[in-house]
Amino acid sequence: MRSIPTAVLLFSLLGLLPLLMGTLVSIFNLSLSEQIMEITIRMSITYAGLILSFLGGCLFAFKVKSDTNCSWQTLISSFLPTLWAFSALSLPSFKASALAIGFLITYELDRKALQNKLTPNWWLALRLPLTTVVIVLLIILGFYA
Repeated sequence: MRSIPTAVLLFSLLGLLPLLMGTLVSIFNLSLSEQIMEITIRMSITYAGLILSFLGGCLFAFKVKSDTNCSWQTLISSFLPTLWAFSALSLPSFKASALAIGFLITYELDRKALQNKLTPNWWLALRLPLTTVVIVLLIILGFYA
């Protein structure tokens, strides 16, 4: 098993809290006003878009740092998660579903980056469970958004 640095794992798990909060509010209602529920769900979905964009930035950093395969094609692919997140958040509906698809596509970009030895060895060991949880939470949020 590839060892994920403890600080990275901790911050990554803490990063799930805003999405988890929106999902819990949407499922359990928690006796909150409808306006507060809508705001919480909208903030959770927006946060997911920011995280997707952040993952694109990670891909960009990995590719630039490698210096071995810094072609236009690989650099442009690192901007796709940000463009996807922006487009998904601009949709009138199905934002959460579009973001879930974006996380899945970004995972595939991460997988290819690992094959090209651009990411740390532990990267996919971190990304797979986090991506799975994020996609499940986004699917649940999509029913309430």
